[in-house]
Amino acid sequence: MFGSNRPPEQIVPRSDGTYKMLAILDPNVRLQHDINADPAVTEFLEMCTQREVNKRASIEDLFKHRYLAE
Repeated sequence: MFGSNRPPEQIVPRSDGTYKMLAILDPNVRLQHDINADPAVTEFLEMCTQREVNKRASIEDLFKHRYLAE
């Protein structure tokens, strides 16, 4: 497995969900949001899931967010 020349998506079985972890590495993959979701929830999740650490919300910012304040 580690010495393979195949891309990871061909090595890792998709049935066990580990392929989702590979998506984390792909900057083109974006979270899919439920169109009926509360906008505060969507915003909160986006703040938590920023790939770049310096853009990710701090715990203090998250505690102040309107989703938790409601």
